[in-house]
Amino acid sequence: ALDWSDFMPTPFPAVGAQPMFSVPQLESIIEGETRRAHDLVKHAAERLRSAGFDASTSVREGDPKMVILDCAAEWSPDLIVMGSHGRKGVTRFVLGSVSEAVSRHAHCSVEIARLPNNR
Repeated sequence: ALDWSDFMPTPFPAVGAQPMFSVPQLESIIEGETRRAHDLVKHAAERLRSAGFDASTSVREGDPKMVILDCAAEWSPDLIVMGSHGRKGVTRFVLGSVSEAVSRHAHCSVEIARLPNNR
């Protein structure tokens, strides 16, 4: 079984805060996160393919809402499957909802999977 906590993003400092990392440290963090992202999509695609699905993957940088919608416009998928942290209230307002934005603007169906309440 896949431990999704291995793929949670590394926290970065708030805009305007004193840098917490040197440039080499930040480059190393980005390289590690990129490697983890590639591992995650590779594993997910392998599981989908073994279940008989046609799965395509991509790891890209940028605003998640825009990147996902741009990829969907390129690929013309039948379905986009996304995860959701299930944030509510002020946290959701401040951070926004990638899954909500994609579901509103995608030109295909969007399935949103949420973590169980006990996590």
